[in-house]
Amino acid sequence: MSTNDSIGLQKAFVDPSDTLTGQAQRAARRFTAARQVWERSNRNFISYCDVFHWRNRFAFMKAASAAFLAIEECIDSDIGPLISEWRQFNKSTSVVIRRIVNLEGSTRKTFTSADVESALPRGYTTRRSITSILTRGIELGLLNKSDKHEYALTEAFYSEFYARTLRRDLDERIVKYARMVVNFHDMIDIANETLKSETVGVIHDSGARSMSERIDDGDYDSEINYQR
Repeated sequence: MSTNDSIGLQKAFVDPSDTLTGQAQRAARRFTAARQVWERSNRNFISYCDVFHWRNRFAFMKAASAAFLAIEECIDSDIGPLISEWRQFNKSTSVVIRRIVNLEGSTRKTFTSADVESALPRGYTTRRSITSILTRGIELGLLNKSDKHEYALTEAFYSEFYARTLRRDLDERIVKYARMVVNFHDMIDIANETLKSETVGVIHDSGARSMSERIDDGDYDSEINYQR
């Protein structure tokens, strides 16, 4: 497999005028590339589930784009106004806040500026910038700082953050995308359960497989002249 084929899923888009052999070749290439994405997501590649997602790819991409926009756009200025003001402190603040919530949000433990720096992508911002962001959070009443230079999110922060979370969870654009993703994953779970049940003999395995599975298994490689 060439470097260009690694994640180049666009190369497998089917030409409507293509022959059956040509489409099978494209499918084999696409499965090889798609498998890498599935495996990076710690998922067992299932060709016929992948076919469904690919067939509906523009619907998924449109829904995803709308949801990602909604995550930012649906928050009015009066929903969590102090958090809104904190986010506007500098270009790094929004990401730093998300990392802080991920660090402390579920455990309610204190954290240090070094903890925040470690949670960020390497080289994302400087320790000085992180400290200034934390200081601004204190000024707005969204953070507390102890004598040991440990920080904690305040109840004011949690109150505003919950309001922002609730607003997003009620946005139809986000709900639509979430439903699509959950439905897709339900399909994957059913497929995995079927495979497991067939393997251990809980249900009958006829041995019959879909064309997508046979292409992915390499049954037609010699016929379609595809080298893995």
